[in-house]
Amino acid sequence: MDFSLYSLENLRTLPVWFVSMIIAGFSSLLGSFINVCIYRIPLGNSIVYPRSRCTTCDHVLEVPDLIPIFSWIFLSGKCRHCGAKVSPRYACVEALIVFVWVLSFISFGLTLTFLITAVLISLFITVAGIAIYSKHIKKDKAVVNDKKGLTFIEILFTAVILAAVVGPFFTSNLTDRATAARNRERIQAYGLAREKLQELRCLPARKVVSDWLIYRGEGSGLSKNIFRDLIFGIWAEMDDSGDVFWQNMTDVFTVDGNCAGDEQMPPQVFEKFKNNFKNYYGFDYEPYPDSYRMFRRTTKVEDMTKSDNPGNILKRVVVTVEIKSRAHVNGYKIRLATYLGDS
Repeated sequence: MDFSLYSLENLRTLPVWFVSMIIAGFSSLLGSFINVCIYRIPLGNSIVYPRSRCTTCDHVLEVPDLIPIFSWIFLSGKCRHCGAKVSPRYACVEALIVFVWVLSFISFGLTLTFLITAVLISLFITVAGIAIYSKHIKKDKAVVNDKKGLTFIEILFTAVILAAVVGPFFTSNLTDRATAARNRERIQAYGLAREKLQELRCLPARKVVSDWLIYRGEGSGLSKNIFRDLIFGIWAEMDDSGDVFWQNMTDVFTVDGNCAGDEQMPPQVFEKFKNNFKNYYGFDYEPYPDSYRMFRRTTKVEDMTKSDNPGNILKRVVVTVEIKSRAHVNGYKIRLATYLGDS
């Protein structure tokens, strides 16, 4: 099995809603475990053994009883075996933990900030829940247990010590991995920019033009407008607006026309794109691996030829590669520029 498929880098290329579902599933299980801690720690019981049971009939809970949030809803907040009411606290804590983790992910992406935020808030909810339940059972005379429960100060002190000991190693590891991911993406972006410049150097300077003329320009004598037959969508808007074109166009596609983010060039447009590319550069377009979907590349060309010397052609070429990934939450652009001339 290729475990690289489940790497953090590949997860960042998945749709946000899909990753959110994965995080929601994990955090719901975490919320269920936090409920166990809130109930058992004040009683001085182990949080690992025995298995979860109904507090009224002592029946061991099975899979249908342990599905976070949904079990409480489907069973109408009652024990499936004895019909005793189950406190809504369990579902509320699980839902709160899911909300915290998903909101943190949407706010920060798959970053160190997201993980630290979600973990710290979950820890706070756990400590607060234990403290509140500890006060509750002290007031309940029916609760008799000869084991000494942990106080709020003891729990808080333990959490602080754990964070102080484990935190630096945990943070350092995640920071190093995040930095490595960002550096790798920037190196790839630089390589894409250099690649485009090398392709353009193989052309006569008089033929070098911006992407606008290659794929959309009318009357340029270079190509047909690949967007002309579209009516709706962002790709159709590129035919009407140069600003939209430069903000959304790219020439980095996978085999199926997938590109930056979750976009996909319509199949009929992608075929025209490949034809225009071959007519312009003289060789077939080679799609990129799926891992390159985080990059968007455009090329602009400015004619610097002097009017008093039209035979000495000089053009300034600027290649821009934008990174759109979870490692670069605020986006990142690399620009390389060069001059091309016939002399």
